Amino acid sequence: MKRLVLFTPWFGPWPVWINLYLESCRRNSEVDWLIHTDQDLPENRPDNVHFIPISLTEFCDTISRAIGVPINAPNAYKLNDLKPMLGHAFASEISNYRSFGYADLDVIFGRIRHFYTDDLLDRYDAISGLAGHLSGHLAVFRNSPENRFAYQRGRHWREAASSFYHIGFDEGAFSRVYMSRSWIGQRLRRLKARFENLHPNVDSTVEPPEHHPQVWTWRDGILRSDRNDGQERLYLHFMNWRSDRYRNPSLGRAPWPALNRPLPLIDWRLGARDGFQVSPRGFEPLTADAVD
Repeated sequence: MKRLVLFTPWFGPWPVWINLYLESCRRNSEVDWLIHTDQDLPENRPDNVHFIPISLTEFCDTISRAIGVPINAPNAYKLNDLKPMLGHAFASEISNYRSFGYADLDVIFGRIRHFYTDDLLDRYDAISGLAGHLSGHLAVFRNSPENRFAYQRGRHWREAASSFYHIGFDEGAFSRVYMSRSWIGQRLRRLKARFENLHPNVDSTVEPPEHHPQVWTWRDGILRSDRNDGQERLYLHFMNWRSDRYRNPSLGRAPWPALNRPLPLIDWRLGARDGFQVSPRGFEPLTADAVD
């Protein structure tokens, strides 16, 4: 069996950084991605990224038939509430993997298997990139019936699936299914560990911005930041640079929309060959000090 596969559905135009994102996937050859999408294939098409053509309606209908609840997603953002159900709805697509999970496209990955080792993946039912809750932008589970159906233990899961509105089920009620077991495990001195987070190795863009590394470098699949003494990082989630959706209004506009011009973007072929850096300025060539 293969080790790990990540669901990353996407509907609507690709983000401008898609080819750089895919290059960071390419360098994780022990991880596969399943991208269900209604878009034409992007230019960069790694062998470990599998594009599955499907419309948003067909995608939701597949989930609806599996869980027995009608789904009417007004837009692709509503799919965040459905992420915990993907392992059940698309079980046949992940049957050859020991672990599965879901991820977002507004990230750049470092070396996933450097952090998500066989020992870690075998030891825990769920692994999160954030402390305190399951991260919607990267969460990984042991591929077992218990985990594929775990969403059914989430409070009001049927309402979460059928609601016209996005309610944050993936990081809320579903997260508590695993976190409650973690807290019990701590009281029992972790006699049977159930949940693990890798918070020190990722960037939580919901933390105060003064805690955020401001310059991230990617080269040959290795991701580092200008904090933590240049240690390797698992991934960068740049949500609060690209969008105002969850940004505190007192901080002003998100940096990328505030540029009021097309986002600076290095050609993905050059980025693949020479590396690149990501910052509030966009995606740029590595600086001389970063190359050294």
